[in-house]
Amino acid sequence: MNNPAISVTKLLERAEYEIETANGRPAWVCRDERGDVWVVDGAERIVSLYDFADECQIAARTIRSHEVRAAARGIAASLKEAVARVVKGLQRPGAKAAHA
Repeated sequence: MNNPAISVTKLLERAEYEIETANGRPAWVCRDERGDVWVVDGAERIVSLYDFADECQIAARTIRSHEVRAAARGIAASLKEAVARVVKGLQRPGAKAAHA
């Protein structure tokens, strides 16, 4: 949430750190005159440090869920290919079924 009571220019003059967000945009960690910590992102949006941390946590969960789904799709595709190879091998003329 943007804080209109605080000047972006004044905060950027007091920037302590420059960071890069997960999507590659720059952001600056700044302190105001009272010592409160704010994050100014590349869109000049002023966000409290806690709100920014919450946004980062949500983004991390989203990225992680996308990666887990992609891995599961890869495992499913590999398993499907392996089963297809076994079935194809069993369907060959003259193939003998294994007995335990």
